[in-house]
Amino acid sequence: MKKYLNFLILILLLAFTSCGAKTSNVAVKLQGSFSQVAGLFENGAVMIAVGGPSDKPPLLYTVPLNSASFDHTFDNGIWKIMILGWDGATPGETMKGNLYCSVVNNVSFPDQSTLNFNLSQVDTDANLVVDPGHPCGAFIDGLQTVKYTSICETETCDSGNYLRYNNTNLSLKFGIPFYEGPIDKHSILTQARFTSEMNECYSAANSNLIDGADYAKLDIDLAATGITLPFRLTGGFHLPIRMEGYEDTVDNTMDCSKGFNNAVTTINSIGEVDAASGLPRHWSDGTKFIYKMPLSPFAITGLPTNSIVRNLYEVVDINGPYNDDNYGDGTISYTCDYTSTSVSTPQVCPAASTMIESGYFSFDSTNGQIILDGTTYPHFAMGSQITFNIVANYTVNSTNYSENKSFTIVFDPIWGLNYTQAQGALGSLNNTDQTSNFINLTNMADSQLNITGVNITDNIGETVVPVVIYSNCTNGSPCRVELDASAVTASATGNVNIHLESGGDVTTVTLPYNFGP
Repeated sequence: MKKYLNFLILILLLAFTSCGAKTSNVAVKLQGSFSQVAGLFENGAVMIAVGGPSDKPPLLYTVPLNSASFDHTFDNGIWKIMILGWDGATPGETMKGNLYCSVVNNVSFPDQSTLNFNLSQVDTDANLVVDPGHPCGAFIDGLQTVKYTSICETETCDSGNYLRYNNTNLSLKFGIPFYEGPIDKHSILTQARFTSEMNECYSAANSNLIDGADYAKLDIDLAATGITLPFRLTGGFHLPIRMEGYEDTVDNTMDCSKGFNNAVTTINSIGEVDAASGLPRHWSDGTKFIYKMPLSPFAITGLPTNSIVRNLYEVVDINGPYNDDNYGDGTISYTCDYTSTSVSTPQVCPAASTMIESGYFSFDSTNGQIILDGTTYPHFAMGSQITFNIVANYTVNSTNYSENKSFTIVFDPIWGLNYTQAQGALGSLNNTDQTSNFINLTNMADSQLNITGVNITDNIGETVVPVVIYSNCTNGSPCRVELDASAVTASATGNVNIHLESGGDVTTVTLPYNFGP
């Protein structure tokens, strides 16, 4: 079968019951020589789909496949759909052998009716997660391979009692469950469910659950290196691999049929946290999983474009998706240098907040985070730019690697109404000196601020006259209004209304005054 897998085409014919409805009934048929392979791939296949309506959070469908056709319901929207299959030599050995994959991006339901999948091996180079240029590289960003595994609450499997470690009366079901719902780790853990496909029962009776020194461990594959799982997917979510434990101390069954009181004793999936202890549950043994990550350990996030408004506070994350993992043989460390409009020779990025181009920035070498702070006047200089070069250093299989990413940030003008406000008491009867009754509106934008009008409302008592001192002002300068209370000998209360315009935006500032003896 292997020699055909590189060019087999999987065609999904989608029959829609109603193009205008919220969802579309999709009848999927697998055609050609692919459908003649018993159970699709002899060792299991699965469809993973991510997408849905644009006005909702992304949905995830994980559908194990074991027949040449199946029915599934998709929400209308844009989807990314991936088919995975394993080609192990012995039929029925779930998820064993080489991993094959094909992905179709930007599937529009209900507009499209035919999808073509060309399945090819994901990692012909054992040192890589996905071969360079493989279409699934945009979907899969981490693989795990495993030969032995057990379920534990600590890495050494020597404490905790989530599963009994003795294999007596114990059976475990392990595989890829069916899941349909939002991309939420906790929902996946609680709502994913096994169907008849893509899972295998491990027990002493089946000779694949071994009684270890202090724990029972699964022997995933006695003869070979184990299984390969596309565990980590792009978008920050995990493939919902699931393990269920059954401990039958009454009838001593070991066939994954029932546990204590005829119930599933335990449920576990990668990433779950134990409610009682707060510790992460994971699968472990002497070597645990071999976690292969792509040789691209960091990415620039938190920066929607390469320009920002010069008076804003922005955080640019450089650590990417692997900061929480021990990448390779250890954590990633970062270095940074920069040049700018006024600095032509590369300089080391400062750890403490430092002025550059009239604004401030700092760099954290532990997590690769850059903070750009333009909130302090005079802000980053309009039209200036800073170019950063970040280097990530890490080790994989005792080999040191480094990778760099460079990007430039340009500082855009501040437009519209952006000003600070200050005023005096607005109640002084020192009529020979109006300056104690002032209102300053200091323009913080790069468009001119204009006072288009000023008036008094709700005045009670004697007359107060607003006087415009500066009717327009540029960045950093104040527009000013003063109140002339020279006619007030007893009292006057009311409101002064200042009408403003800048860059086409308009507003009114209303302030109360109270003149009295």
